[in-house]
Amino acid sequence: YAFWQTVIEVGGRYAKFDISADFLQHSLKEKPEDLHIVDGKVIDEIKKDNQFKEKIIQIIHKYGKEKNEFVAKGDDVSISFNNKDLYFSIHSSNMVVKGKNSNGKWELDIALDDIYDYSAPKDIKKYYFDTNSISKSIFSSTLYNLASASMKLGVMKEYKIYINFKVNEDEVRQ
Repeated sequence: YAFWQTVIEVGGRYAKFDISADFLQHSLKEKPEDLHIVDGKVIDEIKKDNQFKEKIIQIIHKYGKEKNEFVAKGDDVSISFNNKDLYFSIHSSNMVVKGKNSNGKWELDIALDDIYDYSAPKDIKKYYFDTNSISKSIFSSTLYNLASASMKLGVMKEYKIYINFKVNEDEVRQ
């Protein structure tokens, strides 16, 4: 527990990974409740993330072609983020996008869900291409594997994260 408090303060807050720090802190509670996020920093950061913007544009092109409404979900709409704070806190989340074309512009309802867990140890190779640095890869995989052990020991607990917000096509194309 003390180790993770240090990670939160030094690796999270000091390094400006506030979302990751908040989610980690939540996992250290005795019985963390699922998080339901409908506004605030997490959504602001998602809306600014280039990977998110590119994914939404791809979804509009694929599902909205010659339609006024669509619902996109499944494997081809899951998302990972460029923003490292989002990447480490939300990982690869499931996404549902409901689109409605209004006056030639898409209005989109976004629903993301993820499980905050570190259920199985990871091989360092998983992180190599994410960090572009062997030392960062070792550091990331070591932290992940320590988190996995902490989950098994009950220091960290699993919980679900639900994020819901609206975005319009103009915001995504900025």
